Amino acid sequence: MITGHNESKQNFVFGVQIGEGFSTMSCSSASIEGTTEGQAVDDITVTPAFAGCTYAFGTVQIIMNGCKFTFTGEGTPAGTFNLDIVGCTTGKQIEVKVSLLECTFLVPEQEELAHVVGKNLAGGQVTMEMTLSEIFTVQKGIFCPNDPGHESHAVLGGNMLVNAYKDAGAKEVTVNEHKFSEFLCDQVLSLKVT
Repeated sequence: MITGHNESKQNFVFGVQIGEGFSTMSCSSASIEGTTEGQAVDDITVTPAFAGCTYAFGTVQIIMNGCKFTFTGEGTPAGTFNLDIVGCTTGKQIEVKVSLLECTFLVPEQEELAHVVGKNLAGGQVTMEMTLSEIFTVQKGIFCPNDPGHESHAVLGGNMLVNAYKDAGAKEVTVNEHKFSEFLCDQVLSLKVT
């Protein structure tokens, strides 16, 4: 099992294109959780979660709607990964809701977002440094900075500390009307990016 969380005192930043520039939202909590089998894998799919998100115009809620991140190392330089957004609940996509603006940025499934750099740390931990760009988004809402339906790009950046554990089973959980399995951790395992 793989788990990760944003590094201490570092926020994850989600930026959306507005006109010629970007407007940023900051999340104080970001995490991933997933499972894999075997000792060497080319890709891994994880369930991400974001919380404590704010924007100049109030709070931000990021609803994943079952969407997952797949980190893929095949075809990339050593220690780097592309990220795919996959597995969204049928008919759904990631919703980034800006409360005060009554505006939602929709992020559909997409592939080969660049790029993520993995760095090995002492103790078998890994840092995943995300600097993703060209994330396709669509604005929905009458108070969005651009017209409703406006297509633009977003960026996602931040560092995540990742650990591996022996899988100890799972329990079913429901968050925002989405049901998923929450994995239970056991013995700490060593993790290494190559």
